[in-house]
Amino acid sequence: MPNGGYMPSCAMCKFGDAEHIDHRIFRTTPLNCSRHKMAIYDPLNTFCHELTASQRIIDSESDYFAKLVSNFTEQNSAALLPDTIYLWLQAYSDGYIHEFVKLTTASDYATWSREKELEVGRSLGAEWRNRREAKDD
Repeated sequence: MPNGGYMPSCAMCKFGDAEHIDHRIFRTTPLNCSRHKMAIYDPLNTFCHELTASQRIIDSESDYFAKLVSNFTEQNSAALLPDTIYLWLQAYSDGYIHEFVKLTTASDYATWSREKELEVGRSLGAEWRNRREAKDD
């Protein structure tokens, strides 16, 4: 993929209702999270500390996603807080850079609309990119 590939996310999680990973579907249809009882509007770019690979996704796609999720959670479990939703951000600087940032609490996110998620995500992304550019100068 041109942006460096998939990142571990709700789209791969056992608590989501995705049958397979298709970015075209997720543009218009939210993923339903059974763990938090809420809609996830950008499931390819969000996740929580309970991210666990879905057997449905492994069966339909391959064990690539299971390895991606398990490697990520093993390496980052200490940094992930309970009741927190994270957002993947990316920038390009001699290759794609991916970082996750705290989006909001799960209880707050459950009240959001798709528009609210886009608004907050864009704002966090702009702040993050500005900080990265300031470091590069």
